[in-house]
Amino acid sequence: MIGSTTTLAHGVSAVLAQVGSSTLSGAPLVSPWIGIPLAGVVMLLASVHVLLLQSAGVPPSRRRLRTASGLIILLLAPLLCYAMCIASTANARQFVLVWMGVLGLLFIVLMLAIMDMFNNVRIARQEWQQGLSPSARAAAEALARVRAGRNQRGAPGEGRPGDSDPGRSS
Repeated sequence: MIGSTTTLAHGVSAVLAQVGSSTLSGAPLVSPWIGIPLAGVVMLLASVHVLLLQSAGVPPSRRRLRTASGLIILLLAPLLCYAMCIASTANARQFVLVWMGVLGLLFIVLMLAIMDMFNNVRIARQEWQQGLSPSARAAAEALARVRAGRNQRGAPGEGRPGDSDPGRSS
């Protein structure tokens, strides 16, 4: 494992040496004067969000998913700041490992967001089924009866008005 990481780091440093661009020549991608305060603001907002979420009246499953996502973002913000503002391509192994960590955490946040989306659909479906008004429930039941009656009939065209009469010849 270490040998493959070292080989990867040497390969990346060789590619970066061939590129010769000023952005990838060893200088950080973003000035620390911009990146560090921005990361601090992101961390502050994420921590406030996680704290306010604990007292909000949301379903527990939604609270757990969003808390986990907020905590991962609290880890991601300083790591991304380090990757953008401090890590340089001069140390290729460190550069690659930091960016692999950033991408891994971003992937986890994305998966938690997808899980949250499916959870919201599940919660909305449950609330819709439980919270229908009597008239809406009656309409939904009538629609279900109509659909069930349509499925119980035979092939299309059997027994409908205007269909050919078995006693009539064409």
